[in-house]
Amino acid sequence: MIFWKYTMQKKISTDTRDIEIGDHYLALSGEKFDGHNFITEALEKGAAMIYSSKDFKTLIEDINQQIITENNKANDLNTKSEDQQKKISKFASS
Repeated sequence: MIFWKYTMQKKISTDTRDIEIGDHYLALSGEKFDGHNFITEALEKGAAMIYSSKDFKTLIEDINQQIITENNKANDLNTKSEDQQKKISKFASS
């Protein structure tokens, strides 16, 4: 399955740490890592094309799940931060 965003290609990479705008990302599955878990990171960094062995429906579901997971983590951090701010305000007003 190939997912493309725009066409200017710089290089092909299997490591999202190396991805720059216009690069292509090859999501490989190995013994230690599954490159499919890093597709959203590649897209956020500007990958123009994603190469995946997964079918499109599964790929989109995985990407959506990664986004939901990241959003939940961010919401948890915001909630903790708000709780800490309330505690500090309550302590400061005492």
